Amino acid sequence: HLGGFASGTLLCIASAGLCSLSLKLLLSSGEKVKAPATFATVCEAALPNSGLLIDFAVIINCVGCAASYLIVAADCFSALGFPRKTCVLVAILAVSPASLFRNLDTLKASSSVAICCLIGIVLMVVVMGVVPTGSAFDPCPGVSAKVGPHGHCGGPVTWGSTAPMRVFCTLPLFVNAYTCQQNVYNAVGELANPTAARKA
Repeated sequence: HLGGFASGTLLCIASAGLCSLSLKLLLSSGEKVKAPATFATVCEAALPNSGLLIDFAVIINCVGCAASYLIVAADCFSALGFPRKTCVLVAILAVSPASLFRNLDTLKASSSVAICCLIGIVLMVVVMGVVPTGSAFDPCPGVSAKVGPHGHCGGPVTWGSTAPMRVFCTLPLFVNAYTCQQNVYNAVGELANPTAARKA
């Protein structure tokens, strides 16, 4: 509700486009170094003695993303009445084994589930964003538009933002949503036939 439905959608599309561009640039850079390419080897080629610093930055980035995902999980499940600390602990125990796999190929099943969940969330957001207040799909039944934010209800959904700077307050959400660059070299390295078409 911070940026408006249309402006939020445009920002989402722009973020996805920039993410795709960054992945394409990373893959092009990786082709210039000796295989297998990693962030460290690419950075060492571009700026000698920077590989360790970049590896540290990637670790910090991944820890930050993991922490934010745990916060989101805790928010969602605590809204259902579960204790927040228990939600965080259960989420950590549920996802920790996946971080110990030797390759990304093992995550095919969970990635398929994640894509299905994402499609469901997009459909839910679109339906709840366009339905009139008071209908069966109203995300905040009993909360009028005049009341404003209430609990997990962020207030009425608007198509555009009356304060354009509020749109940019949502940028951290998109940065977090499209943080996948650290996996690009691992994913490409595991391709059985890494042609240019498959990399794209």
